[in-house]
Amino acid sequence: MLLTRASAWLLADGPIGPSVATTGALLIAAAKGRWVILHFMELCEAPARTRVFFEATIIAAVAVILMICTATS
Repeated sequence: MLLTRASAWLLADGPIGPSVATTGALLIAAAKGRWVILHFMELCEAPARTRVFFEATIIAAVAVILMICTATS
């Protein structure tokens, strides 16, 4: 939560530009989502193929969102 708050401050009026703060917030959200799905949905005990598919999906989703953000700004 502290990292999310810090990224919100940086985005609002901090020394870092909005694109860097947005990227940081997105990466924090991806890490949180990965942790929740791996541990609370017990994906860490799933077969390797399922875990690899999930990891690739998270990476692809973050990459697509970042490409859209950079293309529109």
